[in-house]
Amino acid sequence: MAETAFSNLLTERTVLSPDNYALLLRQLLDKGRLWGKTAPIHAHSLEPKLVIVTTKLDGQEETRADILTSGLCLVFDAAHWPDAQQRRAVVRDIFISAAYKLAGEQDWNAADWRGADVWTQRYDTLISDYAPDPSTPTLWRPRPDAARLVLPVSHALRMPVPWGTFDVDAGGHIALRQRDIPALQQALTEVATGRKNAEDALYTTSTRTGQPEQVSAFDVFGMYPGFLEKNYVSLELVG
Repeated sequence: MAETAFSNLLTERTVLSPDNYALLLRQLLDKGRLWGKTAPIHAHSLEPKLVIVTTKLDGQEETRADILTSGLCLVFDAAHWPDAQQRRAVVRDIFISAAYKLAGEQDWNAADWRGADVWTQRYDTLISDYAPDPSTPTLWRPRPDAARLVLPVSHALRMPVPWGTFDVDAGGHIALRQRDIPALQQALTEVATGRKNAEDALYTTSTRTGQPEQVSAFDVFGMYPGFLEKNYVSLELVG
């Protein structure tokens, strides 16, 4: 399919079909450029240790259950969130809201917090992209080898991601961690040679929502316009 024809497919906010998703990822590998992180962050765990104690009638402890949650961290842009008290207040507000949901007193799908320059990241990806700053407990600095393969997006699109779908606005970018490039190359080769179709090679089934859902098997994610230039530097320019 010609690139101009592919661009026409991005004018509607419909989820890319498996074949068009494969074409998008092929363009990412062929035309993408490497960028590296530049901005430090503050990271606060969203994995509290919940301790539930069951007591006897006399108040003595009978059983104790230690529960860990999702493994997510709440990440703050360090330049815009330098105040530790303000960051802690956000974390506190999130868990207060979650408590209301668990008690059935708030809409389950309502936002627990809304604001700019704050996002979530799994701890295993956090430690692969950042290194802790020993001088400040919550401060993390970018690792020099945490590069992304990045492709600009000229039209708005809705693409599959491992957690569902993600809308990328015109002028934004899609990106893939450098360490994931070989696996994606192999999958696209299987599609090109006919060994697998795009759906089998690039998708997997998630039960995150409680129901089976077809999602991307690759962590190709979107960046809103301006995010790349603000948080990354072109490694081609550096090199």
